[in-house]
Order: sequence, then structure tokens, then C-alpha cells
Amino acid sequence: MKRLFYFFAAIYLVTVFAINCPLQQTYAQEAAADISGNQTILLPQEAAPVITSENHLIPAVPVTQNSKDKIILKNGTQIDCKILSRNNELVKIDAYSAEFSYFLDEIAEINGEKIVLPEKKTVVAAPAAPAQEEAAVDTSPAAAVEKLKSFTEAVGKDKKATAIAAGAAFGIIAILCFIGFLFYVYSCICLQAIAKKTAQEPAWLAWIPVANVFLMCKIASVNYLWLLALLLAFIPFIGPLISLGLTGFIWYKIALARNKPGWLGVLVVIPLANLAAMGYLAFTD
Repeated sequence: MKRLFYFFAAIYLVTVFAINCPLQQTYAQEAAADISGNQTILLPQEAAPVITSENHLIPAVPVTQNSKDKIILKNGTQIDCKILSRNNELVKIDAYSAEFSYFLDEIAEINGEKIVLPEKKTVVAAPAAPAQEEAAVDTSPAAAVEKLKSFTEAVGKDKKATAIAAGAAFGIIAILCFIGFLFYVYSCICLQAIAKKTAQEPAWLAWIPVANVFLMCKIASVNYLWLLALLLAFIPFIGPLISLGLTGFIWYKIALARNKPGWLGVLVVIPLANLAAMGYLAFTD
């Protein structure tokens, strides 16, 4: 009897198992079709059925007894859920034992209430108020005369300042030219006296520019070809040094011609000292 009982019990269990497996698969497919809009998804019995709603994954399992809210997305998907939180931008729900978040612009209705998003207002910045109101312009004849007078005075002051600056520059140039003229006269007198004491004629060549250079070479007994070295004075940087060295050499020879120490002649290339050196060579015995 026990064996017969175990035999019928085994047959009963196999029959119940064979009937329940297709029912569970059918139930899962019906739940998936209800959520996805009558779209049937065949899934293995072991895997958790999933329905894709745009950017969110929703498990396709029976609705729990705690679900008391209903959300309809704009793509037509209906979700039975429990709303956890809601603000002006986002709705957080609990559906199918999981939490999801939706933006309001993705939802069409919540519990039969249509979602209408507020229009975004464009804020236009008001123009900045001027710091100060512009002063009213006086266009009366008296004001015009006053402006013209002020302009004339300003121009007059500028002309006066320009005239003063020009006068000062002219005065400085005049003084320098006068000092140069006195130095030229003094050097000519000294050179003429030296030419007479060394018996080199004509001594009056000392007063003629360029000619006085030839007279200096004649007194110093220096070949005139040395004067070609003066052309090197136009060479930048080294030209003035060459000209200065040649002048010192010629006056060195002139000092020797006057039976004086040669270094006295070299002093001619030194400012101020040259006055004393030329005077000494010209007016001493």
C-alpha cells in the first residue's frame, strides 16, 4: 500500500509541475505585453523579464500590492508604481521592487493628471542706466563766443610756448656757433704765428679752411698724402678715431719743429688743453 501511495504522489507532483511551468511563462509574457503596449517579449523562464522605456529599464514582473500610483509616459508606456518623491523637474518612483527616476518632460500623465511644463521665460537684461545724465549743451551765441575765446587763448598759449622753446634752441645754437667762431679765430692766429716762427710761407693760409691743413703738414714736414687719411673720418665708429689720431700726429711733428716736447702737440686733441698747447707753441720763443 505504501508503494502504491508513493507512486500516485509522484505522478501528482509531476503533473502539477508540468501544468505550473507554462502558466508562469504565460503570466510573465502577459505582464510584459501590458507594460510595453501590447508588445510580447519571449524570455527564458530563469531570466528576469525586462522592458526598455527610452532611457530606463523596467523589470516586467507583476505589480506589487504596494503600487497605488499610475504614470503614463509620452511614448505610451503605462507604469503602476509608488511615487517616492516629486519636484518641478524629476519624479522618483518605486516600481517592480526597484527605484527609477523620470524627468517631467518624459511623462504625459500622473494619476490621470496631465503634465504641463511651464514655459521658460527668457530674461532680458535691462540696459545699464547712465552714470550721469549728459549736461545740456548751451548753443547760445554768448556760449559760442566764450568757447571761441577760450580756444583762441589756448592757441595763443601754445604759440607762446612754441616760440619760447624755439628761441631757447636758437640761443643755444647761436652761443655754440659764437664759441666755435672764437676758437677758429684763435687757432688761426696761433697757426699763423707758428708758421712765421718756422719760416713757412705763406702764413696767411692759416685763415683759409682746408688750405690751413696743408700749411700744418708743411710746418710738420709731413707728406701731403697723409691728408688722404682724413677721408677715413667718414667711416662709422673708427673714422673719428683715425682723424683724431692723425691730428695728434701732425701737431706732434709741429711741436718738434718748434723745438718743443712732442707731447705738447698731442695735447691739441684734448679739449681746453688744446688752447694752452697752441698758445704755448705760438707765443713762446
